[in-house]
Amino acid sequence: MTSIRLIPALVLGLLFTSAIEARTFKWKDEKGRTHYGETIPPEYANRSSVELDEKGRVIKSQEVLTAEERQAREAESARKRSADAAALDQRRHDRMLIQSYSSEAEIDAARERSLKQAELSLKDTQDRLKEARQKLDTRSAHVAPGRSPAPERVADETLVAQLEQELAHRQAEIAAIKERAESDKLRYRELTGKKP
Repeated sequence: MTSIRLIPALVLGLLFTSAIEARTFKWKDEKGRTHYGETIPPEYANRSSVELDEKGRVIKSQEVLTAEERQAREAESARKRSADAAALDQRRHDRMLIQSYSSEAEIDAARERSLKQAELSLKDTQDRLKEARQKLDTRSAHVAPGRSPAPERVADETLVAQLEQELAHRQAEIAAIKERAESDKLRYRELTGKKP
């Protein structure tokens, strides 16, 4: 009699354990078709797959990316980081504009102060370059034809080249100051709604 009562309990226990152990896997083949099964075939073991419970809910997922997918994901991640950094820089710059200036005239005044300093540096570089070129010309006039230049002349040529680069840098700096001020004025108008 007890054995008859145990049979339904055993059947129920077996059904319960088989339901617990029943796992379904989902994976895609090389043609992109989705497959389901109790086990993943060995040839698809190194691909992305998902383990589902008896109600079709995801228990565990395994994502395996190809080299191209990994590169694309890394490139997208780098683009997103770059865009996020640019957005953060823009918010900081906007906050600085609003907190630092109460009108476009103040932006113009700041530009003039920056230009004055940059133009003084430019003038200093131009004067030093003029002097270095004159010194080089003087040394060049004393070199006999066919003779190699003296070490002093080589040093003068190097100095002239360095000062020419510095001059170009100073000129670019002045252009950048003017461009930045105009850009700041436009952005200030956008942020405040103030008309010039």
